[in-house]
Amino acid sequence: MMHLLLVILPFLGGFGPGDRPFFGSGYGFWADPPALFEELDLTPDQIQIVQKLQLEHKGKMIDLRANMEKASLNLKEILLRENFTEKEVFDAIENLSKAQNNIIKEKTAFFLNLKKVLPKEKWEILRNLIFEKWQGRGPKGERPRGPRR
Repeated sequence: MMHLLLVILPFLGGFGPGDRPFFGSGYGFWADPPALFEELDLTPDQIQIVQKLQLEHKGKMIDLRANMEKASLNLKEILLRENFTEKEVFDAIENLSKAQNNIIKEKTAFFLNLKKVLPKEKWEILRNLIFEKWQGRGPKGERPRGPRR
């Protein structure tokens, strides 16, 4: 069982305060909303709508990330015990997986809601910015300098 522990724990994150899970978190894309709003050339009304959606999303994400952290902590606790069963481990993994899926669903719902409220041309610009970020490229397609995270 120690083998299982050594394989799974690196993907769950560390044990100290502020440790992040393997698959990341944060609001990186929205770190500078005014610059994003300027790049999208949004009207004040559009900015207000997007900010409202963003605040609702952040509130949901706080709860979802807390649920994921609890599920991750529960799995760690099980794996660190002297005795545990396969069922306990797989149930804990299932709970962690559900928590991760809920985060993915919320992120997807947020962007689908943006698509509903933004004019088509603004959505196209935002979609391209998102794609560039996912590809690790800057606004003009160049790769950032330095090591990738």
